Amino acid sequence: GIDAGRVMESAQLRSATVYDVLEKDGLVVAGVSSGHLVIWYPSGEWRRMRVGSAVYCLTLMNDEALLCACDQFVALYSWSTIVSGEINDKPAKHWQIPASQLPTAEANCILWDATKERIFIGAGDGGIYCFDPSRFDACALIASVSSNEMVLDLHLKKNILAAACDDGSIALLDPRKKQAIHKTLSLALNQQRTFCTCVSLDPTANWVTAAGGIEDPTSVSSSSGALATFHVSSGSVAHATSIDAPVRAMASRPDTEKLFLATDIGLQTFDIWGSSTSFTKTSNKNIATQFKGAGQVRSPAVLTLLDDSFCRDRLSHTSKSFSDSDLGYGNGGAEDLGPIPTFLVAGLPATYIDICTPYRHLFSLRHDMPPPY
Repeated sequence: GIDAGRVMESAQLRSATVYDVLEKDGLVVAGVSSGHLVIWYPSGEWRRMRVGSAVYCLTLMNDEALLCACDQFVALYSWSTIVSGEINDKPAKHWQIPASQLPTAEANCILWDATKERIFIGAGDGGIYCFDPSRFDACALIASVSSNEMVLDLHLKKNILAAACDDGSIALLDPRKKQAIHKTLSLALNQQRTFCTCVSLDPTANWVTAAGGIEDPTSVSSSSGALATFHVSSGSVAHATSIDAPVRAMASRPDTEKLFLATDIGLQTFDIWGSSTSFTKTSNKNIATQFKGAGQVRSPAVLTLLDDSFCRDRLSHTSKSFSDSDLGYGNGGAEDLGPIPTFLVAGLPATYIDICTPYRHLFSLRHDMPPPY
């Protein structure tokens, strides 16, 4: 007979959004708004796990555990159990965010600090919390960085913790000092109201780049995006620009000084870092129009850089084949970025994840049909 539970689950995933994607040794995990983890194995097989709430962010803790940021709690799953395929819906550990005065204190972003063995959480109440993974009850509010606004992204480099907030602010703080906010910056351009979705410190922690969107008071949606780099110690703006669409995610390659932005209309690439160079758009390929694996165009909300070996290994499990030039080797054109980066791109719907370069869509990982895809 028909499994009604599976039918309902599939319907939920078709209307759900992938909030985050993590890749490790060819294994891909997606956190979904429907309350699922979706896991793709190198063999091409996939599994689903129920987490119990929307999963907003994923990170690995010492390659031993998967941390999932959820509604008012953080769940920890054994990574070896996930890799072996012997998975179940019960996490190994469960941390509750302290009761908030706001109705939603979801854990929007999660960061593992391996040097101090601690977990940072950016929450929906504007707070940054710190967890001791050796204890269930050791949770502390270390800073309230935004009043009644969400913390959407965190990045730690050396002793600087940068937080991107829903009100367009970027908070810089020293996590060694409780409630000590070093500086608050603003993504606002020409006094416009903005929201900041992502933040990244350069390897030296001298520069911080933030991106997001510019709110349009005449529309329910944002029509443009904002991108800016600041000098950390002085807070001065090194570069700032508006871009074609709101930015939902970004990934950087500091070795080549490239910044990749997933926007509502596709992927854009910029030169970044330092005071001597300005933002230079090096690619404006609208790859969103190529995401039609599920019969519809999608707006990317997640952007994850991949190692080239991932694509070559995965292609062996599909019916597709690509030349070296398809994967970016020997491109030699005016927009040659060196070895072309490959990305996992995800968003709505949550039934598949796209693998692409800035120039073309390669293939998709799906979990609404058996492999090969």
